[in-house]
Amino acid sequence: MAFENPEELEISLVGQTLTSIKFYNVNDSYFVFNQKNLAVIDGGIELVFGEGILAIAWNAEKELFDVNTSSVKPLLGALDYYQIDSAELPFQRDILGSKVTAVTAKWNWYNNLDDELEPVGEKQYILIEVVFSFENGHHFQVATISYEIENKSIHKARFDSQGELLLSLDRIVEIENISKS
Repeated sequence: MAFENPEELEISLVGQTLTSIKFYNVNDSYFVFNQKNLAVIDGGIELVFGEGILAIAWNAEKELFDVNTSSVKPLLGALDYYQIDSAELPFQRDILGSKVTAVTAKWNWYNNLDDELEPVGEKQYILIEVVFSFENGHHFQVATISYEIENKSIHKARFDSQGELLLSLDRIVEIENISKS
């Protein structure tokens, strides 16, 4: 993780202008539920805010979605991935050039374990959702989920850092926490 604490993400992006978005995929296909505002990909997203970058992508080493502040490349590693043509996901046009007015993030965490299954070291935080609010009134949700498809729509979305990456503009998808048994 690229942030010392979860609040640092929110603080660092408010007031920044979104200048570029790149989408990445690993598998041959991805789902576009509505070309104007809803898709699910499996590689990652790279958001550029002036001089800063927020990359949320599959971490090939840890086998979960992770965050980086330079690029998706260190996370995706040796995986065979490709950049999705921006014409395939045109909803980004509505938020490019807009200033971020608020960032709401949800995090999960884990501890590394020793041979006796005892926690070792600091908590490792995992970003599971971030919702950006922009000065032009748009909202952009990025979340790690697992889900079901019914009638060409997302149903039963659950937070899952080992799932896929939800991208939603102006329609905040309700996501359940994964229940722990």
